[in-house]
Amino acid sequence: MSTNNNSAYKSEFILPINGRVVIIDDNKDEAIPLMNVLSKHHIPFTYFDGNKSNLPKKPVDNVRIIFLDIQLEGMEGIQNDKTKLSALLNVIKKVIGDKPDLYIIIAWTKHDELINDIKSSLSPKPLLFLNLEKAKCKNKNGKYKLSTINKNLIYAINNFGAFRFFLEWENIIHESAGRTVNEISSIITLDDNWNQNINEILRMLAEAYAGQQADNNFDLNAMHAINNLLLDIIESRIQNTKNNESSFINNQTVNLTDINRIKGELNRRLLIANEQNKSIIPGNIYKNEFSIKCDINNLCNNNNITEELNKQENHIILEVSPYCDYAQKKWKCHRILPGVIWPEQYGNILKKADYIYKTPLFLINDQLCFFVFDLRYLTSVSPSSISNKTSPYRFRKGTAC
Repeated sequence: MSTNNNSAYKSEFILPINGRVVIIDDNKDEAIPLMNVLSKHHIPFTYFDGNKSNLPKKPVDNVRIIFLDIQLEGMEGIQNDKTKLSALLNVIKKVIGDKPDLYIIIAWTKHDELINDIKSSLSPKPLLFLNLEKAKCKNKNGKYKLSTINKNLIYAINNFGAFRFFLEWENIIHESAGRTVNEISSIITLDDNWNQNINEILRMLAEAYAGQQADNNFDLNAMHAINNLLLDIIESRIQNTKNNESSFINNQTVNLTDINRIKGELNRRLLIANEQNKSIIPGNIYKNEFSIKCDINNLCNNNNITEELNKQENHIILEVSPYCDYAQKKWKCHRILPGVIWPEQYGNILKKADYIYKTPLFLINDQLCFFVFDLRYLTSVSPSSISNKTSPYRFRKGTAC
């Protein structure tokens, strides 16, 4: 197997530890050596023999790595490569679905003649298609050598590039979630009364998060409370893991085409949740149907286009009540901030003033824009005034590009 000549060789065994590895091989005797190597590194996996009756009823979520035998049971006597290919693609489709996420296929096979056909036929295609040849993982006596499989897997992993970044990040989340559970569950001695006592701890967490309103949904509010601990553990784990390690992300700058659209789309995915709902949550954006609206003339340096900017559909309001009021349902009124959806092409005519806040660039409905708010218009409205309104999207907490 060839290695990536553009990066230094690393002996890191970075594969998903959260069950996002699939092995497809009709011969268990040939799959077991691979399973043993993965198990040695604590890598969980899902195994399918390719038999139609044993395939999942619904696709496996978020598969990252597929170890694929090219010739499965029933294909031995088939001479037509197109028939073999069709059968194999049907198996893959059953496992990952019609719209798979970011994934890699590693061929684990003695029959590599269909590899190029599979590469060109899969849609969407895997990020990479590597070949971990079975024949080269055996010794002179024809027995599988686990150390060779391990070595060749490390070579494969070294070809993953930036894909390893996402694998490690997912692994950190998985490990941090386990540590969070252990931190909370170990407060109570593991004995016959553990279930009863831990329920009281979870009730205390729910009330700490939501106050007396926790009675409405203990499970939900206890999970929100634990999220705070999880986030801290994740951040600490990232800092301790990556502080003194080499990076998976190279420092070479690439001149992306249409960079503003890419930034706008990235910011939208990071900072805006598309939520068509009537639940009133801080960060919700609504169409502004109130009498209090931003005065475009006070925001714009060019009166010739104020009419275009002043269209009704451009006016919005942002729900900015404190999040603790939302969690503990202490709302007596809603704090709202009027704003305007400001097309990117008019960004240069926006006034600069302390009372004007402009968001980073977003790509909304295929249009680049900013959200502009006039802080002088911050006001309060009664709960009933927005209780029947639907928010098309919500601002998340996060960092923009």
